[in-house]
Order: sequence, then C-alpha cells, then structure tokens
Amino acid sequence: MDYQTLNEHLYSPTITSPNTKTVNLMTEVEIYTKSHCPFCHRAKTLLDSKKVSYQEYEVSTDPQKLREMKTRSQRNTVPQVFINGHHIGGSDDLQAADNSGLLDELLDRSPKTIAS
Repeated sequence: MDYQTLNEHLYSPTITSPNTKTVNLMTEVEIYTKSHCPFCHRAKTLLDSKKVSYQEYEVSTDPQKLREMKTRSQRNTVPQVFINGHHIGGSDDLQAADNSGLLDELLDRSPKTIAS
C-alpha cells in the first residue's frame, strides 16, 4: 500500500493562511462481510479495539452489495475494508496496516497543520 497516494486522497485541505493549511479528516470506514467468516470477525475485532465506527455490509444476504464489493475491490473474498473510499484490502492487509502504523495514521481524525 502506497502511503503517499493514500495521503493525497484522504486529506482535504482548508487554507488558514498563505503559509499554512489545516487538514481535517472525517474518517469513513466501510467493511464488507459475511456472518460466519472468521477473517471478517478478526477485521471487525481489530477495528473495534481501535474504537472505530464503521459501516458493515453483510454480503451473504445482499447480492447487490456483493456485486458492489467485487466492483470496488476487484476481489471476491471477504472481508474487504475501505477507509475514506480507498481500498485497504482484506483482513491480512488490515492487520499489516496496523502492524506498520499506517492504520493509526489513516484513522487519525485530529486536525493537522502543514507549512506550505
């Protein structure tokens, strides 16, 4: 996963002066799951441990959401996790993002001031 690419797409700048900008992040987390999937449970447990609210889509009972998941992720397996509309991947990908510290950065909702 390319942090620079995600960073460019996830943050929406608000100009506060000619030399600085404050970046606000409203984190939206979506997860496509199936009810009896152990990998889905593992991904949700990780998100729950971080006290993240997320929108869960149960695809085993919703063929439209299953098609949507496949189109968005280009994958057929669950779970599939998206943060601010950007595909993170499945359970292993989410765990790798957590292990590297990237997940905490992506979930950080605090405003950031960046010198221009």
